[in-house]
Amino acid sequence: VHADFFRKMMFKFGVPQSPYMTLRSFWLLAKRCELVTKKISLAELDRLFVANRVRQLYPHPRTESIKSPHDIAVKLHLEDLLFGFARLASLKYSKVPEKHLKLERLVQKHLLPHALSDLPDILSEVGLGNLDQNVQTHHNRVLLKLFNKHSGMNCPVSAVTGDGFMQAIKSLQVSHGGTPDEFLRSVLAESQQLFLSKKIERTNEPDYEREMVPDEFLYGIALIGKRVCGAGSLSEVASEFIDRFIVGFVR
Repeated sequence: VHADFFRKMMFKFGVPQSPYMTLRSFWLLAKRCELVTKKISLAELDRLFVANRVRQLYPHPRTESIKSPHDIAVKLHLEDLLFGFARLASLKYSKVPEKHLKLERLVQKHLLPHALSDLPDILSEVGLGNLDQNVQTHHNRVLLKLFNKHSGMNCPVSAVTGDGFMQAIKSLQVSHGGTPDEFLRSVLAESQQLFLSKKIERTNEPDYEREMVPDEFLYGIALIGKRVCGAGSLSEVASEFIDRFIVGFVR
């Protein structure tokens, strides 16, 4: 019924001349469509949309274990999105009796009103811009290593929690008193709300059990970089912080 709409959505968020969108673009789509709530984090959406596809492509347990549903290199095709939206609709609208009615409610309430709007994306609004262009490949790689290191026993299926983020930053031993606990708590709270639906009231209190995805983790790094490294755009200070404190640490 909405085939033309979904084609336009893939054209808007997908990689040019390719039949897929990156996980990074999916996170922006989820933000725009207000799919991220206090109960449903981006990390949970990753599992709904990505984990099942990973199991289909890599059914051997040893191979599957190295595939992360939170890796920015993941590619989502239209079929992955449709099945993911169906799973999300079943989760959100459990009292609706028919599966197709659950999906239709999700489409009408979240996708149709927002997906094709011309609003700037959240990363541009906060000053990070296009991360695929502004963050170097080796920076993404070392960030993911730090992210996975603090993602708990069920990594890579699980993601970094708020508590894991605090541990990761403290493990870097940033000098000059640049990251006192109170500042880190405010950074964590802001990072966890980056992709949150605008309808949900903001808070200054972080959630230490809530999971984060790599771009929320990176935003926290950028905010710390702004304090520690000084002048520059958010993407520039993030790169400087990664070079100074993370590259050598995770090698």
